[in-house]
Amino acid sequence: MTESQLQVLVVDDEPRQRRGVAALIRQLRPDYKVHEASNGQEALEISLAYPIDLALTDIQMPVMNGLDYIRQVRSSRPDLRIVLITVYDEFQYVQQAIRLSVMDYMIKPVTSEQLLPLLESTERDQQQRQIQLEQQQSLSRQLAKLEPVYQEHLLHRWLTGTLNHEEQQECQHYFQQDTQISIWLMRRIDVSQLEESIWKLQLRQHIHAAVAEYVNLYCTGMDDSDDPLIIIVEWPRDWQEHNRQECRNRVMDMLQYLKSVSSMDVHTGESVLFHAADNAAAVHSAYRSAEVVLERHFYDSSGSWLIAASGEQGIHPAQLTSFGYPSTALIESAIHKRDQVIVQQELDNLLDQLSADRPSVPLLKYHLLQIIMPCIQQASAGLEQGIRDLYLQRLETVIREAAWLVDLRIHLLGLLSEWIEQLDTCRMSKSDQAMLECRDYLEQHYHEDLSLDEVAGRFYYNPSYFSLLFKSHFGTSFTDYIQRLRMQRARALLLETNERIAEIGQRAGYRDIKYFAKVFKKTFLYTPEEYRRQFRRSVTTVESVAGGGVSRSGVD
Repeated sequence: MTESQLQVLVVDDEPRQRRGVAALIRQLRPDYKVHEASNGQEALEISLAYPIDLALTDIQMPVMNGLDYIRQVRSSRPDLRIVLITVYDEFQYVQQAIRLSVMDYMIKPVTSEQLLPLLESTERDQQQRQIQLEQQQSLSRQLAKLEPVYQEHLLHRWLTGTLNHEEQQECQHYFQQDTQISIWLMRRIDVSQLEESIWKLQLRQHIHAAVAEYVNLYCTGMDDSDDPLIIIVEWPRDWQEHNRQECRNRVMDMLQYLKSVSSMDVHTGESVLFHAADNAAAVHSAYRSAEVVLERHFYDSSGSWLIAASGEQGIHPAQLTSFGYPSTALIESAIHKRDQVIVQQELDNLLDQLSADRPSVPLLKYHLLQIIMPCIQQASAGLEQGIRDLYLQRLETVIREAAWLVDLRIHLLGLLSEWIEQLDTCRMSKSDQAMLECRDYLEQHYHEDLSLDEVAGRFYYNPSYFSLLFKSHFGTSFTDYIQRLRMQRARALLLETNERIAEIGQRAGYRDIKYFAKVFKKTFLYTPEEYRRQFRRSVTTVESVAGGGVSRSGVD
């Protein structure tokens, strides 16, 4: 704060004294605005009308004395700096003034030597207050910018059931307690003309433009571009289902337009209705209902907007969805024999098994990739590494980007058929046949104490030549190949059984449990116990969720 902004009030019923002090202040600080008052009543009116920074007041005055002025002005201006101007025979009043938070007192007549330190002190105090005010304003601006981020984080934890009681109450204050709420989970299918990092931002802006004037919208889940966009919709109190359907239609029209101009296709899963005042379990249950119907898009492909049925308990307690890790020997054998009919049959059987309980889509895709990838690696071990890597990358892309199970079947079969054609350009030599038989043998006996010399002799090869042939064909050493087989078996047992870690290690071919744990962590970056906890998750399934697809005419 600059000096020119300071305002001083001089209060004294003696005109000569008052004008003399005021003139002295103007002389010392020409830029100050100096006010004068002849009694406490005038001083009070001026103090309330102007931003007075410093008041110098006499005590004995008519109408209202100095102490009464101080008492009354303190109720409205507790931070006002006040100094008494007194004479020796009034010194007994100083003690009362101290109780009223008077900062100092001066003995009449006031001199420049008395005033100058007081003015300098006031200036320093005001400058410090200005700094604090600017800091508070800066902090307020920062908090205002962070408020949407904090709100988004709080709402996400509210839906996922991770708030404590105080946070739950704070979150509920965003909504009117007696209104109904829905959750829209929106997952993009294709954004070929949009950057992945901004698709949620653009989608949110379009949705707000379409319906924000009708309903209150709160967005969360903006951080990860691979996760669905979460929109919490607070419906007006008097809205019925036909009103909500009209609102959905507006959004679906917007999504159709967005698809036509940017190639972004969006699937939506809508939750059952709930209220902000519902307990944490009910809110989380509603959120899970939206997750469940969103997953149905992948399995059913029955429309772009699916809605869970209101009032039905379709979500049941979580149960472990266990995946078997079947041998891929038949698929690999069919690939080697160029038998596309068997490949299609085995692929259909595999997908039917993995999707039987309709697990979460990321979980299904993860397991499918873990099963199919070694199949291509081993079936194509005789080809150049660059060609293998190219198809493995395409395999991962096909599985990751599949929007529907039927598309996954078609694209995966197409990739394997193309791979068979690639392999068909190379005839299987005698050594290739031997390596295929060796692979089958190792898959059956990996848990035994196998040595390279023993296996080489079984297939009538010199151990040194067998080692080179094996690495050339499989792209890895004999020891690493055995270890990979054992690790795959151990991983499957961890996910599928409740056996103890030591038992799993022995079944995988390890007698030393500590060594087994060390190798497992090196391979999968988790200890066996951590891996089981991380990936053997409970998956909530829906045995009966009514509702189906949302059409322009309403809920089917």
